[in-house]
Amino acid sequence: MSTPLLFTLAVLIYLFPRISIAQTEFPYGSAQDAILPEWAKLMYSPSPDPGQVVDAYNVYYNTQPFVKNGHTQFYKRWLRSMSRELPPLKSPRVHRTQNRSSLAQWQSIGPWDWDHDAADRSYAPGAAHVYTVEQAISNPDILYAGTATAGLWKSEDRGLSWISVSDALRTGSVTALEINHLQSQTVYAELLKSIYKSTNGGDDWNKTGDIVFQAMTLEVNDLVMHPTDTATLFAATHLALYRSTNGGSTWILILPGDFLEIEFHPTQPDTLYAVRHIGDKTEFYRSLDGGNTFQIQITGWPNPNILLSEHQQRTEIAVSPDAPDYVYALATGLANGGSGLYGIYVSEDAGQTWSFTCCGDGPAGPPSLDNPNLMGWSDDGTDDGGQYYYDLAFDVSPTNADSVYVGGVNLWVSDNGGESFVCPAKWSHPHKPNYVHADIHDIHFYPGTQEIWLAGDGGIFCSSNEGASFARKMSGITGTDFWGFGAGYWDGEVMLGGTYHNGTLLKDNDVYLNGWISTDGGDNFRGFVNPGKPRQVYSDYNIKTLSGDRVVNNGTRPFPNKPNASYIIGESSDMLFHPQYFGTWYSGYSNKLWKTEDDGYTFTMIHDFGANVAAMDIAWSNPDVMYVCTWPGWWSTKRIYRSDDSGENWIEITPSSAQLGGNTWVPYDIAVDALNPMKVWIVRTSMYHNTNLNGIAVFTSDNGGSTWQNMTTYALNDEAFTCIMHQAGTNGGIYIGTRESVYYRNASMTDWAWYGDGLPEATFSTRLLPYYREGKLRNSTNRSVWESPLYESSSPIAMPSTITRRHDCIQDTVYFMDHSVVNENDASWFWQFPGATPATSDERNPKVLYNATGIYDVTLTVSDINGTDSHTATGMIEVRNWCVLDEVPGKALKSTAYPDYTIVPDLGLSGNTITISAWV
Repeated sequence: MSTPLLFTLAVLIYLFPRISIAQTEFPYGSAQDAILPEWAKLMYSPSPDPGQVVDAYNVYYNTQPFVKNGHTQFYKRWLRSMSRELPPLKSPRVHRTQNRSSLAQWQSIGPWDWDHDAADRSYAPGAAHVYTVEQAISNPDILYAGTATAGLWKSEDRGLSWISVSDALRTGSVTALEINHLQSQTVYAELLKSIYKSTNGGDDWNKTGDIVFQAMTLEVNDLVMHPTDTATLFAATHLALYRSTNGGSTWILILPGDFLEIEFHPTQPDTLYAVRHIGDKTEFYRSLDGGNTFQIQITGWPNPNILLSEHQQRTEIAVSPDAPDYVYALATGLANGGSGLYGIYVSEDAGQTWSFTCCGDGPAGPPSLDNPNLMGWSDDGTDDGGQYYYDLAFDVSPTNADSVYVGGVNLWVSDNGGESFVCPAKWSHPHKPNYVHADIHDIHFYPGTQEIWLAGDGGIFCSSNEGASFARKMSGITGTDFWGFGAGYWDGEVMLGGTYHNGTLLKDNDVYLNGWISTDGGDNFRGFVNPGKPRQVYSDYNIKTLSGDRVVNNGTRPFPNKPNASYIIGESSDMLFHPQYFGTWYSGYSNKLWKTEDDGYTFTMIHDFGANVAAMDIAWSNPDVMYVCTWPGWWSTKRIYRSDDSGENWIEITPSSAQLGGNTWVPYDIAVDALNPMKVWIVRTSMYHNTNLNGIAVFTSDNGGSTWQNMTTYALNDEAFTCIMHQAGTNGGIYIGTRESVYYRNASMTDWAWYGDGLPEATFSTRLLPYYREGKLRNSTNRSVWESPLYESSSPIAMPSTITRRHDCIQDTVYFMDHSVVNENDASWFWQFPGATPATSDERNPKVLYNATGIYDVTLTVSDINGTDSHTATGMIEVRNWCVLDEVPGKALKSTAYPDYTIVPDLGLSGNTITISAWV
């Protein structure tokens, strides 16, 4: 079927094939489907109540085993879309200019790639969610890419590096773009639910269309330029198919309806094709007059039996100059007792008639080796279902029309025109050279370059050898969507966090190539670092001891009673480390607050709140004082509690309904002052993007929540809040993260200062963390991790710490860790150890031996170098003579003194006999 092509620039432009992408995910069922569980019926109803859906989902899976399928994946993305959606911009944010702080200097610190060959790599590594990628015909070194959360990006070196070209725009998702065939600096893109144009490579953007068109809210699924007339473009949107004949100055409605994509005939530019979604099916349209009129073509086109609840809601089409009258269609849906791939269809007469080509007898049907489902998770096609209304991409080689590529969860390849397919590398096989990340949204063959470009949930991949191998081409795209995050207290270059699609992204100083590693599977939430053991981190999967060597696996052990984690804003819980004993920590798991005093080997349940434990905090100056927020249900009243005795007893301190404007269902994040356990702040973190919290968003209390004072001002109007953080060592300094930016205020300020300089517009703050050692603020976001100087310097706050309050043997060295608020470049330490050797130390992390059993005070004074500002704190430890008398060589010992299961060597120690917790 191949024919030779002479690729002059004009021919390249004329023959250029393009495959589109539609990012609107359609339901996999309906509220009328009798076989669906109640939660799915509710979710697929016309106006679903998220509270009802979530409650029904939880009830169902409390008694049924969880099995991932299209419905559960739709549920996950449905919740995520609510939690990530931006609030409507009701008025210009003049206050950001009026209250702007010039001290913010945000810079991204990654991830923007990952170490693909490191030992602890995930089975599905990735780092950014990319919807679409386009290569310029006039200059193949130029590419543009649209991401799910981080806007639009540009590469000028063929994908080796990328820069953002949309930071100034209040947008995250970009689903469609087109580059002028003759001028790579002119580009069109779906931005802010409209179509924008840049004529200078993305430096500046302007809305296209007249006033009426600009006022419309459009979900743009495809943008296509005429092969020979660069002033003519077509846009497939959820409202209609539009055409512009003047470079976007105006747009004319051609056909109403939800259009998914557009293709031109490779050699006859007056012939073009379009696909429309309507109800439970798709329709194919053809124009023979350059797009002035379209006629539906039905002969052989997929025709689901709606009466049997069959559906076929997405179709991708592709063409090839190698067979110009051929049109290929990838149809997905449900029919004949099977779902996923509905069928591969081919027209040999420019779309007039169609024939079913693959797979099996079709359409759809139960999957098997003879009827593979190309949309499933398996690489042999024998599993049913998939995410076929979400991840879908399709293209045909411009030089060999027998070479057909299908993208779903996996990449499938045909060498016989779509009659049969193979999966060269499963989504969980990153060791293979032709691996690409799961969930493919875009595939492009480019003539002349012979390159294949793919975009998906893990990034951008490119092959220059017909798919024999794929290389990552995404370095620089800060598109990692964090759902949780932790960083080392002193070793701040240890960072990790659970992410959407891309597992847990982990940084261990400079251990990993490209800075980070993607580890621990797919969609994750959690990330914590032990403040006294910076080599010990906590993820969704386990507790890790970092090896410090990229070719050596990190050590792991179980992580019981993990904190609650959720895609719903305000429902996740925390790990709280005791400020003085870093082997003691608290976790909010389910309805209960759990405590460990041996670094997670054993736990004690200290309170059942009767509702899921959500945000928590602990007072540094008096760790007996703790605060817990709860999440009893979507619409239920969220509550706040305080304990003054380490969790034995609790009192409710929730602000009154009158103070909250009646919206008691809105959850909270909470922060406690470092020096005053009764000084506390709360921010209301709505699950919705458009909950009106103007004037009732932030509160503070000076008496542990007995009474509350409103701190909200006009400066916070129209924001949707996500998190709160107290900067220790300041006069009540508080940072608030929102779905778009960061604000700061201390007790001496009369209003909130916008602290967003350097952040892209619409940057979602997942978690804010201080890095006092370098005077910086960390911000984990939907656009990777960002860092800025703190708004102001912190005065020193001393905090001595060690792993445990009780040390069991006077022969053991006791290791102390400084857990103070100090800047490394302006700090000195002075320790006092009565009864120990040495009795004093000026090291940051000293080690001592005690001369006798007893209870001892430990005093630490931290000062700035000039001694003009200092702080002293006292801790306490108990030293006992519970030494091991008899060992069992080769056995592992677990006791309070040895929580890490140390292998006992063949030698003896003298001392008193103790009760061993476990010989294993």
